[in-house]
Amino acid sequence: MIVDRCFRPDCVQRNPQMHPDVPAAAADLSGYSASAPQPTITPKRIIAEGAF
Repeated sequence: MIVDRCFRPDCVQRNPQMHPDVPAAAADLSGYSASAPQPTITPKRIIAEGAF
């Protein structure tokens, strides 16, 4: 999981809405990502150059 790669075990987490230790914060984040909708990307302009 990305939390394991990006945060040290002795990381001090200061967000009052999350748990203070890394394993519990990772569980919080994984629960959030499971409940959040996936982003939708809609292209607005497509530019092409050259011969087709």
